[in-house]
Amino acid sequence: MSIVIKNQIQIPSVSVMPGFGSKINLSSNTTVTARECKLFEIALHMVCKLYQHEKRNLSEFPKMNILFTYDFTFEFQNNSATNLGLYMNLIIYSMQNIRNNIITELNYLAIYIEELCHCVWHIDDELIVKNKVIEVFKLSGLNVTEELFYLKGGKVE
Repeated sequence: MSIVIKNQIQIPSVSVMPGFGSKINLSSNTTVTARECKLFEIALHMVCKLYQHEKRNLSEFPKMNILFTYDFTFEFQNNSATNLGLYMNLIIYSMQNIRNNIITELNYLAIYIEELCHCVWHIDDELIVKNKVIEVFKLSGLNVTEELFYLKGGKVE
């Protein structure tokens, strides 16, 4: 199920790799720059590329609702009186926190990729997911280390 949020705004277009489009729903209630959307698009492509490289079944790729907020604040909008409950995979990015702590474009990619990896590979453990993020980077020809996860404010959580 795709979410509908109150005060949703249009963000710059993000292309999704063929076959993955029906699995991704992007929403925002804050301004997201074209650069931030492009970096998210690159991160999403990198994650999908590893998923394909692992020869995983596309039908098992989870449906994801990805929400860009200013400060994690949002409100759902109920468009149906018949909705009695809601279940979904939801990734929320706080653009204020990201902008206040990000140093480089690689850091942006790492933040985006980390949350995608949590969802795609069902990884709860932070150490394990960071290894998966490094794997995503390596497949794309970028050799990174754990230092990537150290930002202005300290360690990425």
